[in-house]
Order: sequence, then C-alpha cells, then structure tokens
Amino acid sequence: MLMRLVNPFVLPAAGSLPALSRRVLALSAMAGLSGCLFYSHVALAIGAMPLWLFAGCLYALGVGLSAAFILAFLPGLSRFIAFTAVSRLGLALVAAQSPSVASVLISTPALNATLVVGFALALQQLARVQPQFARGVHRLALS
Repeated sequence: MLMRLVNPFVLPAAGSLPALSRRVLALSAMAGLSGCLFYSHVALAIGAMPLWLFAGCLYALGVGLSAAFILAFLPGLSRFIAFTAVSRLGLALVAAQSPSVASVLISTPALNATLVVGFALALQQLARVQPQFARGVHRLALS
C-alpha cells in the first residue's frame, strides 16, 4: 500500500502506518537506544556529534534496514528478530550500568554478538515453554 503524504517533511501518525513499518520503526528505535547506551560512557565526538549519538543513529540505520529486509522476505523470523532486539537492549542496559563491561563489549564485537544471539535463543526457548512470555515480548518489540 502506497501512502501519499501531503507534506513530504511530516510523517503520518504511527497508528496509520502499515504493520510492517511500525515493526521496523520499533526495532530501529530499540536498536538506536541500544547503540546510545553501549557508547554512553565514551567521551568522544565525530564532527560535532557525540559518539553515543552517532552510534545510536548507526545502530538504528543498520538494524532498521536489515529488519525491513528480513521482515519483508523472511516473515517466519519475526519472533527471533524481536527476541534479538530485546536481548540487545537488555545487554545495553547492563553495559550502561558498568563502564568496564561496556568497554569489553565494545572492544570485542564477537563477544557482543554472541551474547546478544545467545540471550535471544534463550528467550526463544523460554517462549516455547511459556507462550504468554512470547506474546509480551512480541508486543513490546513489534507493535
């Protein structure tokens, strides 16, 4: 469904967007917040933009594009994408509380990815045992 905007610089209300767009927007927002939290303790700037804001925008762009592709062409993975977003945000909250953990996670991307995917797999297994948990995560990350 194509939507014609009256003003190209103003987006429509989130409720009027198609479901796929709302999901991608929610996943992008969660990823952007995760990126901001991961780099919140680093006092650097790229140009005039603080590193934590640049990282948040980069996370949101990268995850948003990949989520749009995956949700459009592989809709069976939508629950796992939601679990990955929730686990990334949880890990980012832990990293924001402890700068030493954040520096280890930033310096070793393989460890970061392993923990995010590992926690997402654990959440997926938990959702198989407790189906009401999956509905809550699905609403949080994809609505």
